[in-house]
Amino acid sequence: MSWLQDWVRTIIILVLFAGFLELLLPSGNMKPIVQVLMGLFVISLLLGPITSVLGYIRQQPEMPLPTVVVADTTTVLAQGDQLREERLEQVLAEYRSSVAKQIKALLKLKNETVEAEIMVNIRSDTNKADFGQLSSIQVSLQTYTAQGELTDTDTLAAFLADFYGLDRDKVTVTWAN
Repeated sequence: MSWLQDWVRTIIILVLFAGFLELLLPSGNMKPIVQVLMGLFVISLLLGPITSVLGYIRQQPEMPLPTVVVADTTTVLAQGDQLREERLEQVLAEYRSSVAKQIKALLKLKNETVEAEIMVNIRSDTNKADFGQLSSIQVSLQTYTAQGELTDTDTLAAFLADFYGLDRDKVTVTWAN
């Protein structure tokens, strides 16, 4: 590190010397020539340490360079893939839960006394364009209405299919026994 201190000190001295020399010179024909010479000195001082480092590298061909360990890389990549899969499952589970809550709220709007168990199926193949879309919904109604009437399952199924943009045969609404 001492070479870096010497290098910086030399550059500072040269810049101060160039400024002092510029003050002493008259503003005639010599000033541009002195500025060019001082610029060349500064460039040579900047390139000196760089060329010495390159010479050192050329003299030391066995100098160990940092290498990437393949085994560690494959391990890290495998862990990354596993983490991605876990996060994907968490996202899909949260999505299913959110859609199920939304369906329960929609059912409550239709009939306030109805409780339901809801199964939401989502397309989970990440390589396909329809990833994340709803594939089917199964609703199992748990309670009857207060008047003793049964809620029409076909009407609810059609309503949910229309709301989620699914085919009617992809939505199943049944009464639990």
